[in-house]
Amino acid sequence: MKIALAHSYIHSFGGGERSVLEVSRRLAARHQVTIYTSAYAPATTYPGLAELPIVTIPAWQWATTRLKEEVIFNFTYRSNPLVYRNKHVAFYALTFMNDSVTYRPDIILRRLLASETMKRNQRILAMSNFIAARFQALYQRAVTDVVYGGIDPFLQPAHQDGKLCSVRW
Repeated sequence: MKIALAHSYIHSFGGGERSVLEVSRRLAARHQVTIYTSAYAPATTYPGLAELPIVTIPAWQWATTRLKEEVIFNFTYRSNPLVYRNKHVAFYALTFMNDSVTYRPDIILRRLLASETMKRNQRILAMSNFIAARFQALYQRAVTDVVYGGIDPFLQPAHQDGKLCSVRW
């Protein structure tokens, strides 16, 4: 099966990037996996990502891009507009946008877009029961599956000049 994983930016040693790496590795053992992103900086993220096919799409094209894969796992809110041109999209809720009260027009627009695209995702996956409950409270939509993020304990962070890089979690 052809599977796409979408993450808006792959440029750090963050939790989202680590989730994309772990899920991609496991799926790639039995499927053809391609990662889609708006920005990829291989020198500042997990080296294992370079082993997988990565396609860069400008952020403004997420809503108009039609992917060839049969299933799309979306990891971030910014790439969520893929649901407008693609079928079989599953949103994987790892975290939430800051949900504090704000009247900034850009934040209001981003929240409206997130709410609208959440209605269109065929499946909603959450990383934990806590995230599933919070997701349902924010979007009035039940999570279809809880999928805990597995971590490869043998994956080591990158080294620079013989020193271990700091990894933010």
